[in-house]
Order: sequence, then structure tokens, then C-alpha cells
Amino acid sequence: MSDSMAILTVKAERPFRVEITRRSAECGKLRRISEALGSDHDRLAQLEFAAFVSRAAGDAKAAERWYAAFSSGLKHHIAVEEELLFPVFEKRVGLSPSASAGPTEVLRREHEEILRLLGEILRTIGNPAKLPDEARAAFHEVLEKHHLREEEILYPALDYALSPGESDALVAKIQEFGA
Repeated sequence: MSDSMAILTVKAERPFRVEITRRSAECGKLRRISEALGSDHDRLAQLEFAAFVSRAAGDAKAAERWYAAFSSGLKHHIAVEEELLFPVFEKRVGLSPSASAGPTEVLRREHEEILRLLGEILRTIGNPAKLPDEARAAFHEVLEKHHLREEEILYPALDYALSPGESDALVAKIQEFGA
């Protein structure tokens, strides 16, 4: 199993527990935004995939638990971006946080749509009689374009705009966020 893979342990007394292992890194190597948040995209994709594998196998309860873990992780990821990353980006490039047409505003609007669709899927994932396929297709259509904007534009722009030390400090704040 890779260092960044999430492990979901299901126990009778608890609905779920997510364990995240930090990546292996060379001692003294500074972390970059692209690496930290790109690997979180991968971790979240694994959780979502596990939910739909469980659903396809007929295990609605496991599907609900996996998707709840995915939902919680994605909400945290979005909060990190909106509360930590976007303000740093806006300050570095001279954008007003209230700019209605800037790149972070586009990403914020996409976050709203992602969260709406996430809730729709979360309400149906554990019910074998309901098919979340249409909502999931719409979700992935928005999410794939969104991740492209982040991984090809926002994260590299931050990697470029911040010194390696500043980037590493921001990654440390991301890791501590919500703890």
C-alpha cells in the first residue's frame, strides 16, 4: 500500500475511522502545494471509488461509510482551499477576494456545485433502489474540470509565487487545518 493511501476501518462501535499516513520524503525536503493537494485528490478518489465498488458488490452499508469518509474529506479539502490557499493566491497576484470574475471565484462557484452534487449522491448511495448514476456523472464532469484548473493552474501558480520555505510553511498549515 502506498504511503498516501487512506485506510477505512469499520468497527461495530464506530461508523468509520480514516487513517492518513504522511508521504515518505527525504529529510529536509521542502513540500510544494502541487504535491500536497494533488496527492489529496488521489486519496479522495480512492475513497469515492471504494464506495462505488461496495455499492456494486451489494454492500450498501459499506458504500455509505466509504462515501461518508469521501464526503468528509472532500469538504475538508475545499475548506483548506477556500480558507488558506485562495487568500494567499489572491494576495500574491493582487486580486480582491470579492472579485466576481477572478480564477478563485470560478473555483468557489465550482465548489458550490460540487458540494450540491456530493450531497445528492450521499443521500442515495446506500439505497439500492435509487441510482445515483446521473448525479455521479454530473459530479465527475464538474470535478474533472475543477481538478484540471487546480492542478494545471492554481497549484503550480502558488508553487511559483511562493518561495520553497513559504510553500512548505503553507503545507504545514494545511496539515494542521481543522485539527
